[in-house]
Amino acid sequence: MTDEPMTVKLGCGLRLPWAVPPDGGRAIGTVRQGLEFGHLVRLPGGRYAQVNGDVVQHLNPFRVRVAIRNAVALQDAATTAAPRKKAGPQPIVIVRKKRRTMLRDEAPV
Repeated sequence: MTDEPMTVKLGCGLRLPWAVPPDGGRAIGTVRQGLEFGHLVRLPGGRYAQVNGDVVQHLNPFRVRVAIRNAVALQDAATTAAPRKKAGPQPIVIVRKKRRTMLRDEAPV
């Protein structure tokens, strides 16, 4: 078990071969602890596990609940934030040379 901070992203974002939960388990999101990542799976007994392929690593339930609470708070903050105004197309600037005409009576400048 690592002491790295745990982050959870709810909803399944990983693809096979990580997407196969153990028998009776239900994938509820992805979990990341430092450089380790995998599917967050809720096992039939109520425990949480990190699954990568056929490797099942049991997780601390308290740390998982805190990470899930933080993930839900981030999702709520993102949905309640004021939508940003979309930037329109960028203006096009064209620089043209100024045409100078010389009159007959004037000397060139």
